[in-house]
Amino acid sequence: MNMQMFSEQTLQKIREASFYNIHLKRCSAGSKILVLLYPDKKYSQEVIADKTGLTKVHLYIILSRLVEGRLLKLEKDRKFRFYTITQKGRWFAICSKLDLSFLSLCALADAYEMQTRLEKVGLVGFYVFPRFAEIFEGVYSHRNLQFAFEQLKMKKIAVRYVKKSLRIKPEILENLTSSYEKDFEELQKWIAAFKSKKEDLIMCDQNFIQRMQDNKKIFARLA
Repeated sequence: MNMQMFSEQTLQKIREASFYNIHLKRCSAGSKILVLLYPDKKYSQEVIADKTGLTKVHLYIILSRLVEGRLLKLEKDRKFRFYTITQKGRWFAICSKLDLSFLSLCALADAYEMQTRLEKVGLVGFYVFPRFAEIFEGVYSHRNLQFAFEQLKMKKIAVRYVKKSLRIKPEILENLTSSYEKDFEELQKWIAAFKSKKEDLIMCDQNFIQRMQDNKKIFARLA
């Protein structure tokens, strides 16, 4: 799918829905805070400062950005104010723990769901690149999608099965189930919702509608 067929506004909305512009390095203070609060801790700013060694001003800026990005939530309980991690923040914490990009984590969660589902009925579970690429087609370049897919093999989480496919290692699959099963289930729901939203945005795009109408006219002339 060529995203040049769509308006810049539509492309921007699709990218926002995919968390396209969120980049957290594993060694960054933001990532460390997410991992600190994962899976469900509640810490005040003072406790986070004590555990991270960050200055009050620096920590305030980082926490504000994480709350603004909906990775953390600031809660109030009478006189107390504390931070908790959101579901979105949990995914990025897992990215840091596994040293994966969010795009690679999506591939892993989708592969996890497919492999476990197939193996429950006695079939060999594996995951193909075209299925993954179709989800984020047009949002990321083919090269970025391929790298995100291959990263699972580079990190020795998965191995090559057949051409353009991978299979999560059995021992890794077991560890993922015990550590991240619920988070992967939620990420699967998010992926499904993103695909639906992407399709809705495309179908409402005026550039796309006009292109389809022009194509119909061309085919009508050739008929």
